Amino acid sequence: MYKWARRVKKGEPYYEVSSKGDKRCSSLIARLKNGYTIEEMYQLKVKGYDKISFDWRVGKGKPPLNNLNPDDLWMKYLELWRIYFKENPKLFKELQEKCKNVTITDMFATSEINQAHAICELLNETIQTKDKNES
Repeated sequence: MYKWARRVKKGEPYYEVSSKGDKRCSSLIARLKNGYTIEEMYQLKVKGYDKISFDWRVGKGKPPLNNLNPDDLWMKYLELWRIYFKENPKLFKELQEKCKNVTITDMFATSEINQAHAICELLNETIQTKDKNES
């Protein structure tokens, strides 16, 4: 089972998935085939800030303009990561190995909607799918 946290205690093994760690897993850098980064898609398209700006920073830390609740925001954010890993299957496979027996961290996370949490969820989905297929 994969796990995530904002940070770990000193000496605990971790794998940082922000711009200070594996940049390929930073929502600011991870670019979808449509040309947008995950952060741009989330702030502009999911939260609806594309109605007032082309700059993703305008919506950062603010509530969505489209009245989506936190659960809906989370599911849409998770789906962006799912798409990214479908477009980058080798990276996902690599993370399956690198993140075993460590905590996946995002030192910049300020809420439950963050890349470490999303990556952890998707990695755990592969375990659940594998378990179902083997039974």
